[in-house]
Amino acid sequence: MMRKGISLLLLFLLIVAVFDPADKITHMKVPLFAAVWALTAMNYCLRKRPSTVPLSLLIYVIGFSFLIPLWSICWYFSQKHGLNGYDGFNYWKGYLFLTLCIPLVLEKIDLVPMLGLVLTVQAALASLIYVITLNNPVALSALYDYGSDYGIFNMGTRTYGETNISQVYFVTSPLLAIAISYYTYKCIISNGRKRLLYMLLLIVNVTGMFRSGTRNNMIASVATLLLVWLWYSRMKVALTCSIILLVSVFACVQWNTIQAMMSADDPSNAVKIQHFRDYKVILSDPKTLLLGKGLGAYSNFTEKGYTTITELTYMELFRCYGVICGVPILFGLLYPLGQLARHRRKPEHFIYLGYAVYLYLCTANPFLVSSSGMLVFSIVLAATFATPMVSEG
Repeated sequence: MMRKGISLLLLFLLIVAVFDPADKITHMKVPLFAAVWALTAMNYCLRKRPSTVPLSLLIYVIGFSFLIPLWSICWYFSQKHGLNGYDGFNYWKGYLFLTLCIPLVLEKIDLVPMLGLVLTVQAALASLIYVITLNNPVALSALYDYGSDYGIFNMGTRTYGETNISQVYFVTSPLLAIAISYYTYKCIISNGRKRLLYMLLLIVNVTGMFRSGTRNNMIASVATLLLVWLWYSRMKVALTCSIILLVSVFACVQWNTIQAMMSADDPSNAVKIQHFRDYKVILSDPKTLLLGKGLGAYSNFTEKGYTTITELTYMELFRCYGVICGVPILFGLLYPLGQLARHRRKPEHFIYLGYAVYLYLCTANPFLVSSSGMLVFSIVLAATFATPMVSEG
């Protein structure tokens, strides 16, 4: 009974994380987080034979969520910076959400199916909003203001060369890579009506992610499906050749659009390129390169002025933590991908393939170090340290 209560709380937390990432509507992220931990602690104490957590997972969480961020915060204040306008404690709150992997392991809860369903609703909403606002300026204005005010989604039109793409971009849309990966795997191992159901859910997620309108999301929506399909296929050579042929034909047909997407003159690309140049200047200081500026520290960027974060997530890690702590953080993020080399974990490889695509999307998206991003990372980490799944096929 207690386990069901914890699962329900985690489901509510997933819903808030996906649909209220800025926590401006419900203000429930922290209360739900605390409730999950309180119920888990209570259940642990009441059990006659409580479950255990691998020591390696505890070390991982203590280092990733506590020691490194706290050291970085202390380093920031040691440089005689004040509390005025300091954002580091808010960023640290995001890291603390990674600790939820411990209740997941203790209670043996698999949140991937729940996450898949929640993200399917988001993907369906993206398509629905597009249909509702098509040729309807009143609805477009109202939904645009609502999504922007509460930090849920953005709307607009992306132009690549002569191609215009209307977008409904949910802030948490990079997570759809995990849902697409999950439903692709389910399509592969299922039969009959179940396969048809999973195909429908897969189509909803691919369409919703493509509808976001950003280059990376559009590429990832299709690439994730093909990657998982190829990974589990018994006819890898034939499928690889088919994919190469399909991509080649598409590239020929849409070459002008692709060139415009990759052009340095594209406004979005130009901003990122300038950010990269700014990071080169910031990290040219040996002290910053080694130790960073500290979590939540401000830097002056040409395109954004003084800010504590940019879209270039991995460059941002080194700006905050330097090489000494930035490398361990990066290694910690990549660690779950080592499971792809273990054949006995193949039934759950789809999780890590989706996660790999998600990490790629985060190269130009600051969502990774948020509480919502860390909550999903905790699901991946729990799968990494949990007992291997048994193949269904």
